[in-house]
Amino acid sequence: LSSEYGLPNLKFGKVDVGRFSDIAQEYHINTSSLSRQLPTLIMFQEGKELGRVPAIHNGKVQKFFFNEEAIVTAFDLNNVYKKCKEDKKFVPFENKESKKEK
Repeated sequence: LSSEYGLPNLKFGKVDVGRFSDIAQEYHINTSSLSRQLPTLIMFQEGKELGRVPAIHNGKVQKFFFNEEAIVTAFDLNNVYKKCKEDKKFVPFENKESKKEK
């Protein structure tokens, strides 16, 4: 995905939460061998989490089938990529605070 969708204003990263357990704790990712949270993909904007798969609703991990199509759909990557490519300053999602001020 990073080779198809990566731009200067749309970046991808990977963290081995088994080696960096402090990051797993910070983002509430259960790293036990029985965890249904691995792998976890999180989208950030300006350091704030915007969404993740698998999602957690009411304390339960929701099923997610990891394939390219599902990930592109979950994060709306086609539209995010298009807007990032058109406008180098584009931020994928507005902050909720800025919407309230309008």
